[in-house]
Amino acid sequence: MTHNLTPLEQVSPAEAINRAWTLPAEWYTNTDVFTREQKAIFRRQWQYVGYSGQLEQSGSYITANVGGVPVMVVRKADHSLAAYINICPHRGHPVALGEGKRRMLQCQYHGWTFDLDGQLKVAPRAEREACFEPSQIALRSARVETWGPLIFVNLDPQADPLLDQIKGLVSLAEDNGFDLNRHPVRASREHLIKCNWKITLDNNTECYHCATVHPSFRSEYHVDADNYEVHQFEDCFAHISPPVDADSSDGRWVDFHLSYIWPNFMVSGRGNDYFYTYTYVPIGPGETLQRNHFFFPEDWDEARVDSTITEIEQIMKEDWEVFERVQVGVEAGVVPHGVLLPDNEALLRHFQRKCAAALEVI
Repeated sequence: MTHNLTPLEQVSPAEAINRAWTLPAEWYTNTDVFTREQKAIFRRQWQYVGYSGQLEQSGSYITANVGGVPVMVVRKADHSLAAYINICPHRGHPVALGEGKRRMLQCQYHGWTFDLDGQLKVAPRAEREACFEPSQIALRSARVETWGPLIFVNLDPQADPLLDQIKGLVSLAEDNGFDLNRHPVRASREHLIKCNWKITLDNNTECYHCATVHPSFRSEYHVDADNYEVHQFEDCFAHISPPVDADSSDGRWVDFHLSYIWPNFMVSGRGNDYFYTYTYVPIGPGETLQRNHFFFPEDWDEARVDSTITEIEQIMKEDWEVFERVQVGVEAGVVPHGVLLPDNEALLRHFQRKCAAALEVI
C-alpha cells in the first residue's frame, strides 16, 4: 500500500482505495454516478421494503421503490408472499398505491385487474379484440425473502438467497440471543437528509466519530477500540458496544448493537429491549431519505414509545448535522479524496471497495 498523505490530486477509485483514500469527491455529487448506482447496486441487491405486520392477511399489500423501480409485495391466498414490479403491462401506471388490502389488484388508470398471483383476469373491452389473450399477460415477478419479520425484495433473479448472503450476521444474532420476532412495530418515521447516501454509510461503518459526535452515547456505552466489537463479513457487519456501567444489565443483554446489510440497510437496538431499522433511500446525488421502523414492547404506552424515539433521534440528528456538512465539503470539489486510517476505518474501506466493484471500476 502506498501511504501518501497529500491527496490533492484526483486518482482513480482503484488507486484511491489502494492508498486508503476515500472514493473521489465527485462520486458524492455526480448525477451520472448516481444513475449508475441505481442500476448496478440497488437493482441487484436485497432491499428492505417493510415488515410482516403490514401483510398479515390474504390480499394485504405494500408498495416500495427499488433502484427507481416501483415494486409491491402481496400476501397471497396460500399465505405466502409474492413480489411484483408495480407497473401495469398496459400503459405503465402502477397497479397498487400505498398499502392496503384487496382481493384483486386493479390498475386505477384503465381498470386492468390482476389476481394475487399476478395474472391478468380482466381488461375492460378485451372481448372486442380478436387477438387479445389475457391468459398470456401477467405482472412481472421479483424475488421476496425475509429475515424474521423483515421483508426484502431483489430484482436480480440470479442473486444469492438473502439468508445465505447474511449468514454470518444471522449466526451472530442467534449467538447473542437477538430475537427479531420479539416486538411489534410501534412507530415509523421518515427524514430527508441533504447528503449523498454513501455519506450515511461511510459514517455508520465506524464508531471512530462517536467520541466527538455523540456525547450522550459515549457516556452510556463504550466507544473505544478496546471494548467496541466489530464483526465483518462480505455483505454485512455488526458493531456491539457494551454499557459503561456493566452492573446495569441485571443479567439481561443490554449491549448496543448495530447490524448492517449491504448496501443501505441497518437494524440497531439495545439488547432485546427494543430495536429499530434504518433504510437509506437515495433520492438524488445530494439527497437521501432515511426511513425507520421502531420495534418496541407491546406493553409500552405511547408516552414511553415517543420519549424513547426522541432519545434515539437525538443521536440521529447529531449524525445528520455531520452528514450535511460533509456534503458541503465534497461539493466544494477542492479536496478530491479524504485520507483514511486503514485499521480504524477498515469497514469503511470495505464498503467503498464494494461500491467501486459494483460500478466495475476496480
